[in-house]
Amino acid sequence: MGKKHLLMATAAGAMALGMASAHAADVEPVVEPAGWYVSLFGGASWLDDVNTHYTFDGITGTYQADVETDVGFIVGGAIGTHLTDDLRVEFEVAYSENDVDKIQYTNASNFEDTYDGNGKFGILTFMANIWYDVPLSEELKPYVGGGAGIAVVDGDVGYDDFDDYDPIFDNSEVAFAFQVGAGLRWQVWENVTLDVGYRLRGIDGPTFDAKETDPNFDASDYDTQWMWSHNVIAGVSFGL
Repeated sequence: MGKKHLLMATAAGAMALGMASAHAADVEPVVEPAGWYVSLFGGASWLDDVNTHYTFDGITGTYQADVETDVGFIVGGAIGTHLTDDLRVEFEVAYSENDVDKIQYTNASNFEDTYDGNGKFGILTFMANIWYDVPLSEELKPYVGGGAGIAVVDGDVGYDDFDDYDPIFDNSEVAFAFQVGAGLRWQVWENVTLDVGYRLRGIDGPTFDAKETDPNFDASDYDTQWMWSHNVIAGVSFGL
């Protein structure tokens, strides 16, 4: 390459580099600085029937005690940050409680009957969540997402009609938990956002220690299938 061509190439490269630098200076960063927030929420919780099964030593077959609960409540809070304008991550702590209403008993011969029950399920969850805010407008943003973590399930269940079986189990167990949900966020002030939403929560069935009810029989632990709840919440978030 001649000296003239080398100078022309060098000048063209310098010009292109200068134009690229000027263009880059005009481009806004893709990720804004992290925006932290805290949120509080509460609402109603519907716990699906809790299906448990157990056995007796020396007796062939499986018994069931399917527990029906009343509508309960859920309260909680979270601290989170915006990774982008539309993507949030947060750590959430929530507590829900549902009173026991009925117990459907099924014995090893498939005899079924329904009895009044007493007690409650108290569930404390710790979740890491991720939410995507659909940029509908500056003030209104629908969102979808979910999270995973652990649940501490306090099961206190007994029969009203049989003093010897009150309770059949009463202890706390830790299990894997997750949730998926959707909702709508409405920014009412610069740092205040209202939130209404729905959460479907699943808990990998814990195993509860059986209470000794009859000295002639030794009941096994109560193995629980997946526990599912439907939660409708309303809350408020405060930007930091």
